[in-house]
Amino acid sequence: MILLTITHGRIRMFTKLAYFLYQIIFISIIFFNLINFANSEQYFTAEEIFVTATRINTPAKKIGSPISIIDSKEIDKMQFIDLSEAISHIPGLNKVSIGNTGHQTSVFIRGTNSNHSLTLIDGIEMGDPSASSGAFDYGNIFLGMIDRLEVLRGPQASTYGSEAIGGVVNIITPVPFEDYFLYQMNLGTNSSHREKLEIARVFDRVKFISSISFNASDGDSITSPRFRGAGSFDEKDSFANMSGSFKLNLDLYDTTDLNFIFHYFDTKAELDPTAEDPDANSTATQYFSKVEISSFLFDDIVNNILSLNLSKIKREFFNYPDELSNTFQSTLDDGERIKFTSRSDILYFQDHILSLGFEYEHEKQDNTQFADFSGFVIEGSSSETSVTKTVFLQDTYSYSNSFHVIGDLRYDKNQRFEGEFTYRLSPVFYIKPINTRIRAAYGTGFRAPALFELFGSSTTAFGDSFRGNRNLTPEKSKTWELGFDTQLLKNNLFFSMTYFDTEIDDLIVASGFPTVPIHSLNAKINGIETQTTLIPTKKIKINLSHTFTSSENKESGTALLRRPKHKLDFDLQITPSEKLEIINYVQYIGKTSDVGFNGGSVYRGGYIISNIAANYKINNKLKFYGKINNILNNKYEVADGFKGQDRSMHLGFKKIW
Repeated sequence: MILLTITHGRIRMFTKLAYFLYQIIFISIIFFNLINFANSEQYFTAEEIFVTATRINTPAKKIGSPISIIDSKEIDKMQFIDLSEAISHIPGLNKVSIGNTGHQTSVFIRGTNSNHSLTLIDGIEMGDPSASSGAFDYGNIFLGMIDRLEVLRGPQASTYGSEAIGGVVNIITPVPFEDYFLYQMNLGTNSSHREKLEIARVFDRVKFISSISFNASDGDSITSPRFRGAGSFDEKDSFANMSGSFKLNLDLYDTTDLNFIFHYFDTKAELDPTAEDPDANSTATQYFSKVEISSFLFDDIVNNILSLNLSKIKREFFNYPDELSNTFQSTLDDGERIKFTSRSDILYFQDHILSLGFEYEHEKQDNTQFADFSGFVIEGSSSETSVTKTVFLQDTYSYSNSFHVIGDLRYDKNQRFEGEFTYRLSPVFYIKPINTRIRAAYGTGFRAPALFELFGSSTTAFGDSFRGNRNLTPEKSKTWELGFDTQLLKNNLFFSMTYFDTEIDDLIVASGFPTVPIHSLNAKINGIETQTTLIPTKKIKINLSHTFTSSENKESGTALLRRPKHKLDFDLQITPSEKLEIINYVQYIGKTSDVGFNGGSVYRGGYIISNIAANYKINNKLKFYGKINNILNNKYEVADGFKGQDRSMHLGFKKIW
């Protein structure tokens, strides 16, 4: 206890010292720039970035929600390996991993549940219909063929439907504009290795790009040493992943395009259901495909888009008998989603873009379980389907460059529930004399219960351990937010601040034994996000973001689990020469409550992680790079009982022909 107190005290002291030093540096740089303002050059260009927050390409300046975009150049520079690592740097997002890279990972956006964020790849929903709570596992998705990541914070249910209470994460893959061939490889700690091949070809009316990547590591034990008794063994928990993507664009006519998209992810990871388990492992195989045709009609007044998406996800868990237990367990989950969308964007009005359409979605969940408890055999299975029909309407209105507003209306009718009507309004005001954008938004949302929550079951030697509840109804939310963005010092200083307030009613919570999901919780969440980017010279860039989140169970007054009150991200990017760039990234995660590894509630102290990366460009076609994670080798737990990443490193190169 004394040691833990001292460690926490040091972390707190180091955090305050680091933040104090940063404030001194930050204020000094601002003061220096103010003195030299009249003679300073403009290094930071406020490029107009188009996003898919509205389903159509819309300038970021017109959207009332905070938007974070990580493009392929930034991913390369920071040397992100998987999706969860990349988005964990974004304000308002908190990553919780049950182990290291390749293991189960949840993401909480603005204090909402991990199943309140919608994840897309090229507009295809990636959520697993067979998952126990509908939450998406970010640990299985490695960054292969990618153009950019778009993260929209705030309710997007009126645009995307169920699950988008907290926000949306969209992975967008590139459309090539030239021929190239790319090979990338890196090697690192714990025999980790990564290889990536990518090829793109461009013809007169045909463009295609394809990529395949491999990621694997012998890993380390994912459980904390404090749960292993004296003399107990420590075994490594490895992972291996193969990912593939293919994208084809056909320009059928001058006004008609046909797109075909396919993504494949296959991951195997060793697990520790107990303090150590040498024979437990899981596999996840995921397919995502899309066919889309887009046509401009009536002299380009109407853009009509038809798309058909198919997703198949297969997850398996095996735990073989070993020296710790004679039990054999296996679980097989199959999820499938088919979704058809018809959307028309009407461009007839000068100041309006009107979008309307409908969707049809069919989901299926299959679950099979088998367990042999020393001769006592238990088997079970379930299979259920769900159909949702949707109509939606959206209007984007602009008055000059000073005022923009987006309004959304949506109606979802699931065969098992009453219809859900959601809406959202987000005005944006631009004040040109002070180069400031003031934005606001109000929106409602919902999350339909997962099929497993309704009909699933699981068993142990003592009987049922989980039983679905057919009487569940959707969770409902309402959120408002207010914020501003401003650029100073000839656009070399960017500052953004957002206050958000969310209420969620009828949250589904597992209760009792056997565990049964019930509506037993209403939540109140509010907080402030701030983000600063400063570019004092062409060779230096500084990013700082802070998120304060207050989350509360309205019935008990206690904080929601795994929501730190404070999250601080800082990175310093230095480019000493045209060939070399160095990045130091520091993240602080504050104290949070959690479910104990052995049951009950625990309170975990905060921790600091510091990484450093370097890139050396020989020319535009060849570069070498390296990265050290957790430089100080701090010991921490992201989830109680599961150790965080120890110090690790990798070296690699990327070659383009």
